[in-house]
Amino acid sequence: MTGRLILINKVFPKIPTVEELRPITTCSPIRKFMELHLEEKLKNHLRKGIEKSQTGFIRNLGTDINLKRYIENWKELKEHKAIDKQGVIFIDLKSAFDTVPHDRLLKKIKQE
Repeated sequence: MTGRLILINKVFPKIPTVEELRPITTCSPIRKFMELHLEEKLKNHLRKGIEKSQTGFIRNLGTDINLKRYIENWKELKEHKAIDKQGVIFIDLKSAFDTVPHDRLLKKIKQE
């Protein structure tokens, strides 16, 4: 089953540039019905294969859990003198879609 891609104007009522369009996929009612009835079974099945550090993909868990785990792990290693220096990098992907090359994305869509 496939969906239909619709581009939504993020700056309405202004006329948008390509970067100001947001793609939304609409699906058939049959697909939505199947998702509603199979979603929990799929989640339970997939949860077994997801690394526990991937908390962003698990309901009621977020990156704050990983930060807490990191701090606890760091303290434990520090107490046992297993480390002397350690660093961490935080990456905010909140606006990741805005960095997608929309012109190439639209070109790919038109090719299909």
